[in-house]
Amino acid sequence: MSTEMQPSEWTENPVKHLEDIEFSVASANGNRLSKAHMLRVSAVGKTFEKVDFRYSVFDDCYFRKCKFINCDFTGAQLKNSSFRSSEFVGCKFDYVRFNNTRITNTILDNNQPGFENVALEFAQSLRVNFGQIGDVVGVNKAIKHELMATKTHLKKGAFSSEGWYRDKYTSWERAKFVWNYLTFSTLDFIWGNGESLFKIFRTICLVIFASTLFSIVSGEALINSLQASVVVFLGLDTDALPSKLGIPLVFCRFVLLGMFVSVLVKRLSRR
Repeated sequence: MSTEMQPSEWTENPVKHLEDIEFSVASANGNRLSKAHMLRVSAVGKTFEKVDFRYSVFDDCYFRKCKFINCDFTGAQLKNSSFRSSEFVGCKFDYVRFNNTRITNTILDNNQPGFENVALEFAQSLRVNFGQIGDVVGVNKAIKHELMATKTHLKKGAFSSEGWYRDKYTSWERAKFVWNYLTFSTLDFIWGNGESLFKIFRTICLVIFASTLFSIVSGEALINSLQASVVVFLGLDTDALPSKLGIPLVFCRFVLLGMFVSVLVKRLSRR
């Protein structure tokens, strides 16, 4: 017997078409605009509170200086639109797709989804969108949120006692998460996974400090050890330290300077 649903059994939810209109009322509260296709819809200085925009499409729309409070944008598509100077407070953006849409990057701070895997997709979509409109600050902020969400997801997959994670990731899968989390955290500490010049400088200082400490333990004076470590790291005098310290320090120099150049090029290429 076939178990396929017949057309008569489908739940009808007709799509609302809003085209070439402007919201004239000062505020809209609790309206249902789910699964609406909005084309060239505009509003200026309006307030939208608890409005249902689930699975709606904003196409070539213009919302300037508007305020969206506790609105639900789950599954919505925002494309070729502008939300210039608009504010979003406590809105839900699960599974939202952004494309060539001008929107404030503070949306990442105040409206991030609660589940880290959904938050990761949210940050990724915004990163691509900010890149399309040339918002360098937005791209950098989205990458930071993307990395934070990734770290949280890996940590929960590795160590969380929550039922969902324990059922989904078991035995070898959890061991893989542990390895990925430790690798990710180590690279994050060393150079912020390619996004932090500060962390690279900090790692360089730690490497020089470690070299100085080993030299002091070997019987050298503090000032001499520090000076020798610095000149060897900078490549000014590779013989200032014994080979058992100098060779590892030179290796660290090449690796860390390569990371520094990589981050610098990445930052400049976004401008």
